[in-house]
Amino acid sequence: MQSVECDRSLNRYITFSRKEIVERKVRVFFLFFYDYGMKKSFGGFTLVEVLIVIILVSILIATMSPRLIGSQARARNTARSAHLHQIAHAITLFVAENPMEAENFS
Repeated sequence: MQSVECDRSLNRYITFSRKEIVERKVRVFFLFFYDYGMKKSFGGFTLVEVLIVIILVSILIATMSPRLIGSQARARNTARSAHLHQIAHAITLFVAENPMEAENFS
């Protein structure tokens, strides 16, 4: 059995067994933990906290949705522009290879 000496400043030596020290620490911990918030933390979220989260999420969605919709339209327009350039390039190549049929083209 180990003993621990404490309170040396008062020149008193009190010895406790290791088991007694652990029991005291556990008791103090649970009393402190129970007094400061254990009752509330088991109750879940309050209505105000849930409403604040809902409001923040809706604000984020409202600010991001127009940007996402605009980016999709810009992507479609870029693809259409690229396709038109490919068609123009194909016509240019056709005219260069077939000059006789190009006269009927215009």
